Amino acid sequence: MKTFTLTMGAMMAGISLNAQTARVQAIHNCPDPAAATVDVWLNDNLLIPNFNFQDASPYINAPTNMNFDLSLTAPGAMDTVGAIFKKTFNLPSNSTSVVVASGGLAETGGTAFDLRAYVGQEEATNQGAGEVSVNVIHGAYDAPMVDIYESQVLADELVPDLSFGDYIGAYADLPAADFDLQVRTQSMVVAGQFDGDLSGLSDSAVIVMASGYLDPSSAVGTTPFGLIAVLPSGTVIPLASQAITPARLQVIHNCAATDAASVDVWLNQGTQPLIDDFMFRTASTFIDAPAGEFFDVSIALPSSTDTTGALYREEFILESSKTYIVVASGTIGSGTYSPATAFDLAVIPDAREMSSDPVEVDVMVFHGATDAPVVDVLETQVGAGTLVDDLAYGMSDGYLELTPADYDLGIADMTGATTLFSYNADLSMLGGSAITVLASGFVDPSMNNMGSNFGLWVATAAGGALLELDNITSVEDNTFDKLSAFPVPADDQLTLTFDSKVADQLNINLYSTDGRLVQSSTQEVVLGANQIDIDLNNVATGLYTISISNGTALQSIPVMVK
Repeated sequence: MKTFTLTMGAMMAGISLNAQTARVQAIHNCPDPAAATVDVWLNDNLLIPNFNFQDASPYINAPTNMNFDLSLTAPGAMDTVGAIFKKTFNLPSNSTSVVVASGGLAETGGTAFDLRAYVGQEEATNQGAGEVSVNVIHGAYDAPMVDIYESQVLADELVPDLSFGDYIGAYADLPAADFDLQVRTQSMVVAGQFDGDLSGLSDSAVIVMASGYLDPSSAVGTTPFGLIAVLPSGTVIPLASQAITPARLQVIHNCAATDAASVDVWLNQGTQPLIDDFMFRTASTFIDAPAGEFFDVSIALPSSTDTTGALYREEFILESSKTYIVVASGTIGSGTYSPATAFDLAVIPDAREMSSDPVEVDVMVFHGATDAPVVDVLETQVGAGTLVDDLAYGMSDGYLELTPADYDLGIADMTGATTLFSYNADLSMLGGSAITVLASGFVDPSMNNMGSNFGLWVATAAGGALLELDNITSVEDNTFDKLSAFPVPADDQLTLTFDSKVADQLNINLYSTDGRLVQSSTQEVVLGANQIDIDLNNVATGLYTISISNGTALQSIPVMVK
């Protein structure tokens, strides 16, 4: 780092001052070798000799409401004849400005070399005690529009959409802390991460400036891209480069296609799989994953030695410091599936490895059953009501923050009126945990290459085999028991079997997934075992719910008609 001390006499030589002055700081941020060191002249008076790239002057007095020239010459020049660059300024009274030499000497247009003046700067802080005022200037002329993100303390975007030559204007008042600053392109690629340790700058003002070349191999100079912090005293502090903070990632295999019962997961063109022989209904642990750069994920058959002939390949970019869950779902490979749903890796951002409240359990529901309709998730035991509304295949709906308890979950049609499946979810011992509940498998395996049956399965942050929720009947009491239906799927006739604890008259209703009553009949039942045939000749192909009720007791099960 280097500081300059300028005398008032040098600055004001040859200029008659009026009663008011401005305050100005000069910063050399042109990385071109031809301008690595320059002399700075005020009119015809040498102001700063041997001004080097990434040097800054302290704030000094400057004339106001009158024209004056700033010229840059080769070091040691005797006058401004043949100056590298000259520009006329007229500063407003009582202003505070920074003049930055930036751009490329051989550039034209918006990236051409210039002395860029930024008015409205802060020489002294005006924020609360223990804070630091920060301005940001984009000074790397070969870099595109960028965002500035803080990945450690704030974990948030600080500056959006900053193009070369732009600055944020009003200073941001930040706590005097040790920040990790990332410069990101608009496509989320991280150009660099830097140690922005402002903990020793309490009650100060500072300018953070992008400097150097994003791509030195294609530039006239060799200075790599970086960030510098410039203090009002002229002290320049290069911010140390850091390794990019990774993302956190869990992968869940929920593709029920028979050819994908076990797969290899490859990252880029590695020498070995990232996950070897990854079984259906298995989850990885949360792992560190590359962030701020594009990478390929390939899905290959088990025991693969490379990604040649991979079943699936997709390019991803993950945001640094974020946590994700990626769910493999859909169908792939040989066989016939109805509907034929393309394989996909669904990326769920803002995932959690533990609950946000240590006394609760955070639950995310993912609809991963290709032949199941749009559904609601209802809670029927503790009175929580509708937990998830209108969840379609491939969707999740954020986290539910629940009290650890024993829940009964109903998977209902989108109207919420007809329960298709019911499950018990005992979460009473999961306080502090975050889990993912997945709709998995096929409602009608016979139409889907005899793949796995539908169910609800749970992935925990620890990974491993998914946990199956108990499938329970949806009943008001135990008047009817052992309700089943065959064949599955049914064609022109469906046979119901069940035990009844009463001899009674029974209503049998068939509902579509949108809650519409499709067919109704009345049957006499006897005490004990019963078998009833239901005519389906006038029922269209689809998924339905059939219910039996004597007016007080009710039981229902899903049925498929083809």
